[in-house]
Amino acid sequence: MLRKLFCAAGLALIAAPAAAETPEITTGITAGTLGVGPEVGVRLGPKVGVRANAMVGGTGIVDIDAQSDDIPFDGAVRSRSVGAMLDFYPANNGFRVSAGFRINGNKATLRATPTTNTTIGPRSVTPMQVGTLRASYRVRDWAPTLTVGYSGEIAPKLSLGVEAGAVYHGAPKITSLTSSGGSLSGDAGFAADLETERMLIQNDISDYKFYPVAQVSLAYRF
Repeated sequence: MLRKLFCAAGLALIAAPAAAETPEITTGITAGTLGVGPEVGVRLGPKVGVRANAMVGGTGIVDIDAQSDDIPFDGAVRSRSVGAMLDFYPANNGFRVSAGFRINGNKATLRATPTTNTTIGPRSVTPMQVGTLRASYRVRDWAPTLTVGYSGEIAPKLSLGVEAGAVYHGAPKITSLTSSGGSLSGDAGFAADLETERMLIQNDISDYKFYPVAQVSLAYRF
């Protein structure tokens, strides 16, 4: 699936107009908060270029804290996405302002293990009754991206680049909230309370509409 999405993003490179007689083509690897993956770029002229990349990453890239009532949830994003960017070089050098999009497969899990009595929905419960709570969420598939960066040559035909910015993926959507290891796990009434709690957590994380971008890239110029 990721390969198909990367091919789709790569069409942006093929479809871009040839703004220069001899466009500069680069291939390399990029790593950062979006994950790690290959990147292909074309510098079409002094001021314009395009890039496409595909990213995968493990857990722990970005930590998220959600507080529902008195239950602290910790979590991490699992990154999987492809994207294409249009680069603008205002000073005709390595400094660039980039805008584009990402097709997301990003998901995340939130986890909490209460150590004191707490409230789930309308019910007061003990840690032994709750056990461990797990919530999962995802973001929308299509996300606009804006970054600024710089790329400079560190050896003949070899360049090092950095960029920072944000992906706007909208408010994450909580898809489930479950309990395991507690005496109330599997209880139908407690499941209804968990649904109430899920909606509270949904409200707590509604401000996480942006995903930070901080990437380092190494590229070879043909």
